[in-house]
Amino acid sequence: MSVLRGWTEARAESWKLTNRNIILVGHASQHNLDVLRMVHTRVADSAISARDEVGMYSSQWGLQRLCKEILGSPIRSNKRGIHDCLKDVLARGGVVLWRTNSKEKLEAWAEVKKLQSASDEQREATKQELSSKKVTNFEREILHWSDIAEDCGWAHPDTGFDPWSDRQLPSYDCFKCGIKFYVANIA
Repeated sequence: MSVLRGWTEARAESWKLTNRNIILVGHASQHNLDVLRMVHTRVADSAISARDEVGMYSSQWGLQRLCKEILGSPIRSNKRGIHDCLKDVLARGGVVLWRTNSKEKLEAWAEVKKLQSASDEQREATKQELSSKKVTNFEREILHWSDIAEDCGWAHPDTGFDPWSDRQLPSYDCFKCGIKFYVANIA
């Protein structure tokens, strides 16, 4: 077994195994091709096909998630979730074959993902809406003991005003906040 030194040697070895007529099968293959600085026009990519089928270009489905949801079997069943290259290669091929052979099931899976995404987006929009509502000082109600005393008909402790009496106090309206203020003469 020889060791490849750098991306140039890896690219040279890759070109020995493929040509323009061979279809590359992978998952998120653009990352591997970018690292090798390769361009290949015939790629069956399970990540791209899942994204395109659902129609959500902001989401990405990992290989492990696709295998669990589509094939019904996780690819990393060990405790640490360590990658096994052979299992990953077989899983990529399995997802692409499933996609090719089970078009109706893929469409049904995509519809479920669209509905889940719509409910997630609605939940997020509601959360954003609630967080954007700010309470101003005028919307906050601060309850003081004097307010309770006034509501119960007791004389206000500072002014001696009795809300149940017939005596009217002079008042004015604040133009900024619209609150009516009563003026009491304290002797």
